[in-house]
Amino acid sequence: MCSFTSIQWLIEHGVELNDKENPSFLLAVRYGTKNIIEYVVEHGADVIITEKDGMRPYSIAIEKGDMEMAEYFKNLELTEYHDLQNKIDQLKPLKLPRALVLFLKGDHLYFELPDSDFISIEFFPLIDTIPFKVGCRNLLRLSKELGEYDHW
Repeated sequence: MCSFTSIQWLIEHGVELNDKENPSFLLAVRYGTKNIIEYVVEHGADVIITEKDGMRPYSIAIEKGDMEMAEYFKNLELTEYHDLQNKIDQLKPLKLPRALVLFLKGDHLYFELPDSDFISIEFFPLIDTIPFKVGCRNLLRLSKELGEYDHW
């Protein structure tokens, strides 16, 4: 974890927070503390910048289970990012099966997998799924967490 003093020094010396190839702000979101993240936002970090896999600060906070930080980012983002109908419209080109859409709108998104290396899987709610591109392919990240997978 990086220190607040280090972050202050980097910002004072012109670190590029919003570099599209390697957004240092997203490292702060993944590994920093709340006061570091708020400081970086106050100094111009783009709260809707995304990683190559579509993850933005809000998504990272959700993935980490940090609902306080997720709410902080949600309040800084456009309301359209958190509107279910907008999300459905955004996902239409993916032609998701109706059953999948209904499942992701539901409340039962966590499953234990006792006979699997993953042990469990938790899905994002539909509103928090993460569309992204790999090459020319449009993909959608559905899984929030694969529990205790240890065969990396």
